[in-house]
Amino acid sequence: LVTDQRHKWIVWETTYDSYPLIVRTNVSAREWFGSPLLPIKLGFAFPLKTSLNTSRLAQLPLPEEHDELNTIEDTVRQHVELNTNGVHALALTNAKMRELIFYVSADVDIKAIHETVRKDVSTYDTQCMAVLERDWITYENFCP
Repeated sequence: LVTDQRHKWIVWETTYDSYPLIVRTNVSAREWFGSPLLPIKLGFAFPLKTSLNTSRLAQLPLPEEHDELNTIEDTVRQHVELNTNGVHALALTNAKMRELIFYVSADVDIKAIHETVRKDVSTYDTQCMAVLERDWITYENFCP
């Protein structure tokens, strides 16, 4: 996996379900756009702890939770890097959750990565999904 330190990211805001959505797009991932070597969209979602109270009013995570989510993102990225080939393509943050999206090779053991992340990120309900997405439509939708 190519690490984020060598990538160019852009941050922009849109709305989703009447709430702000902060999108971080790895524009360097265009280099692998639609690669047959990375056909699986692997996503990890972390519902916010504060989404039903004060952050709901602010419509985004509180600063303390935002910092915690950034640390969690680093942890997830490290686990993905150690266990598969791929690229971290997107990070989406709204009033309800942060979602991290990777495009990875088909030979990845998603269950093992999910279990390891859940063990290391015990303070959040770590949700994981993986789908075959050869056309990278999710990335295309969030890549200006």
